[in-house]
Amino acid sequence: MIESPGNTKDHRTLPRLPHISLVERDRRWQRVRRKMDERGLDCLAVVVIGHSSDMSNMAYLSSIHFPGAGGALLVFPRNHEPTVHMGGNLANLEMWRHTQEWVKEIRPAPQPLSWPRATMDRLRELGLSKSRVGVVNQADAPGVDCSLAEFFAHRARDIMPDVAWEDAGGLIEEVRLIKSDEEIALMQKATEIGDQAILKTAEFAKAGIPSRAVYARLYASLVECGSEHPFILWDAGPSPVHGVWVPDGHILEPGHIILNEYSAYYYLYQSQFQRPMAVGFVPDTYKRLFDAARASYERGFETLKPGNTFGNVVQAMAEPVLAAGFITVTPHFHGMGLSLERPIAFSQKRRSLYQDLDTARWHQFQNDMEQLAVQPGMTITFEPNAVTPDQKQGVHVGDTLVVREKGAERMSKLPLEWFIV
Repeated sequence: MIESPGNTKDHRTLPRLPHISLVERDRRWQRVRRKMDERGLDCLAVVVIGHSSDMSNMAYLSSIHFPGAGGALLVFPRNHEPTVHMGGNLANLEMWRHTQEWVKEIRPAPQPLSWPRATMDRLRELGLSKSRVGVVNQADAPGVDCSLAEFFAHRARDIMPDVAWEDAGGLIEEVRLIKSDEEIALMQKATEIGDQAILKTAEFAKAGIPSRAVYARLYASLVECGSEHPFILWDAGPSPVHGVWVPDGHILEPGHIILNEYSAYYYLYQSQFQRPMAVGFVPDTYKRLFDAARASYERGFETLKPGNTFGNVVQAMAEPVLAAGFITVTPHFHGMGLSLERPIAFSQKRRSLYQDLDTARWHQFQNDMEQLAVQPGMTITFEPNAVTPDQKQGVHVGDTLVVREKGAERMSKLPLEWFIV
């Protein structure tokens, strides 16, 4: 039916995402600019290349994510208004002009696409042709060799020779470590979406249903319940070990195990879950694997409190799995909220995979993270996994926690139990 002109609404004004407050914006801008001042930086160039799934640093300062195929750039001066430069679909650019109120000016990126050129054009407008600019990559995590500063310096050498380009990796992420109440509320909403979605999925799953159909039901349920583009790892069958990117082709049978790792997103704020299912009954080995993983979660929960370090949490989570005769091959936990991947803690088994390689920086990152103090306002996703020594069977279980003054607090309302479907 065609709506009459009197009832039509401008599609640009329809709510797509909640607005994050200007008070929250100002809090973030002030903290980041204080860090810039400490480092003597006049401006940041925050770059997202192509189809990157990680827009966390840009989103933190602009509230803008999902740039489209062409990537995006945030030019964030210390003493001027920031600008966002977007590649790809210009309809996406127009949507963001009407969906957020943090950044006043969003521009199409220059063609052919060049983030150094766009940055230099903006610096010239601001009178910053002699300045120090910190370059921040999308995967701005210590331990990841991803600096673009040298690339920018090379492109600008003959055009703006008086600009000093520096690697500002970690600057924004250091600020992002501690969440505000408003950020935690967004993560709580994402958690509620994830809880609802898995309940809908468990009602659908049963023997005789293709595993891919259950995977699709989880994906659809996440979107129906309010998630942005979801993330899912999945594996099912008689002896899965851990979820993977591509769903399997099994038709579910009694005794099959479904492993999943999925995230719900609410304004890019992420809450992650591992909620294993068993078709009809839980085989004995998987009972023992689950009990070990849950004991690891519980020990970590007790230890995740101010006064301890993340090294203390790693040690506490490792002991129950080892005591049960199993190993751990994936992280015990990692940071959560705007896709924040620090702190992260790999098991000794995972570390041993790299022992013959030149990975000094990676090991230093792990050691630094374990020395990091647990602080109120941090958000963590626990994902302890127990795996048989031959790595042919495994279980992972977990969800997202927030650190409070007196200790950890679960965001999920669902018990850490098997879903028997």
